[in-house]
Amino acid sequence: MGIVEILSLSASDSTVRIGKEIILICNAKTNKTDKLRYSWESSAGTVISGNKDSALWTAPNKFGYYIITCKVSDDYGSSDAEAIIINVGQFNAPPEIYFINDSGLQVAPNSLTNIICEASDPDGDEITYSWIAEDGFIQGTNSDSIITWNAPSLESNYDITCIVTDIYGALDTASIELNVIDLNQAPLISFITEDSLQFFPSSENIFEVSTFDPENDDIFLNWSIQSGTLDPVYDVANWLLPSTAGFYNISCTASDPSGSSNTATLTAIVCSLTITNMSEINIEEWNFEGSALWNDYENTLELTLVETNQVGTAFNTIDTISGYQAEIAFDFYIGDGSGADGLTFTALDVNRMTTFLGESGGGIGYGGLPGWTIEIDTYYNGGSDPTPDDHLAFTFDGNSSEYILWSTLPEMEDNGWHTIKIRVNAPHVYVEVNDITYINEEVEGWTDFNAIVGFTAGTGGATNRHAIKNLIVSDTNCE
Repeated sequence: MGIVEILSLSASDSTVRIGKEIILICNAKTNKTDKLRYSWESSAGTVISGNKDSALWTAPNKFGYYIITCKVSDDYGSSDAEAIIINVGQFNAPPEIYFINDSGLQVAPNSLTNIICEASDPDGDEITYSWIAEDGFIQGTNSDSIITWNAPSLESNYDITCIVTDIYGALDTASIELNVIDLNQAPLISFITEDSLQFFPSSENIFEVSTFDPENDDIFLNWSIQSGTLDPVYDVANWLLPSTAGFYNISCTASDPSGSSNTATLTAIVCSLTITNMSEINIEEWNFEGSALWNDYENTLELTLVETNQVGTAFNTIDTISGYQAEIAFDFYIGDGSGADGLTFTALDVNRMTTFLGESGGGIGYGGLPGWTIEIDTYYNGGSDPTPDDHLAFTFDGNSSEYILWSTLPEMEDNGWHTIKIRVNAPHVYVEVNDITYINEEVEGWTDFNAIVGFTAGTGGATNRHAIKNLIVSDTNCE
């Protein structure tokens, strides 16, 4: 006959909340190889075993002490029994916060920041979240594990607290400190134009700025000048400079919506002008080549008569100007003939020149001469000209087949006098004819040089009279 003995009866917990479950284990032995049978009983609650050495007991919904008994027996009538007492009450473990954002986070005034608080409950109870902000505003509901905090406008340190509560009122709390500080960076601004430039009095000039905001905020621009008239269109401004020589500042301030700003300033030097009136040409101070001559009767410089295959040039040999900055005005006449070829104003580089007479034909007397040239072309030379219309052109070093700048003109061979004004303020070139602007652009490839001024003209198989009068040359003085 065998002997059955219970060695131990244990529970996963000696206390349990009403309605909750615990696990019970009965450890028994016999001195035979008989199969053991387990029987479980409880004074209340529900025990589930299935004739096994373990059972699952669900506590009743009433406080108190309850007895759970395990009886073990074999096939020969041997048995043993043990009991265990379980305390059923309102036992509750509080929830636990296991994550919240780190303290020390820097946020901008009036900005929105997401804050996360994550918790769990050891008893598996339902939990709720609530938040307390020292200042600022919590957006949305006040019971989510993720909230959005609207920071106040005042820079300081602020505490935000997360409170997690279970259905029995047990709770856990965690707090973080956020640093509200103005993190905004002001937009950057700079002039695309050079930092210091020289200009003619009363001249119009375009100024442009480049801007960038590190946070991609909107950028507002405000222009200001010391003198003159300004016409700004956001990042580009047209400045009509004053007539008095001196140093003048133009400024542009870039601001973002928060008011942070930076200012760029450019200093413009308005030069004084030395004006030379060459309306009365002293022929002893001029060099005439080819068909060019001075007409004392009409006080005009005649470059070509109404004859074929003429080329004439006339250059002042006494007065030099800057090939980098100068202003020239004169009247010209083209007409009386069958239509050819054109005339030029040329600033001749005195250090590189070897002759006063350039190429004839399409070169109309200036081809190959070093310096720069403003050409008024009235004859269409096929593919070498950009247009069959009368046109204006700017070239370097007498390259008559490669126009740097050009613009069409109305009919110039109308047997009338026309006025042209040329302003070179390298790298800028400005040309107007009869008070209409035709060229107003910047040109690469400038080199500063001393120049003598003059005119060239030519005819070919067709003819025209080319004449000049009322020449006024203004040289700059920017010292």
